[in-house]
Amino acid sequence: MKENHQRRFARCYELMRILRFNLGIESITFVAEGFVAQTPQNKELSLAFLEPNSTVKECLTVIHCDENRASSVPDIYLFSMPYKYSIGKQVNWGHLMEFSQNATNTIKKYSYPAMLYSAFKRQIDEELSSTSLDPEIINEILNHGFLVQEF
Repeated sequence: MKENHQRRFARCYELMRILRFNLGIESITFVAEGFVAQTPQNKELSLAFLEPNSTVKECLTVIHCDENRASSVPDIYLFSMPYKYSIGKQVNWGHLMEFSQNATNTIKKYSYPAMLYSAFKRQIDEELSSTSLDPEIINEILNHGFLVQEF
């Protein structure tokens, strides 16, 4: 993606703000491509990936966050599925890695999980969850570069 990380994050932050505080969503799932390693790295994973003999793998990452009204601490689930391209555009999938047990450390370390945690930790008015996706909200979402696909 040509857009830098800070700009992408700002757009996702605005989308999260709209969804959580205008529509009252109670859970959300983000899926993204990224990098994962089983051992700590001395540099950003995207840079460590480029080194010869690197143990860093490309991956698909899924972050799911649920509001938990009983504890006021959101439930966050984080999974990564490493993969490697081989000849003939074949994708070889690695083993599923879950980070839910270390979610607190991950939340503090990375911007997207921290954003979700912060948004879902704040209580919202229960009446918001019945708010409809009206043209004004759809327009605001579109203005931040996201597509609204209704089923």
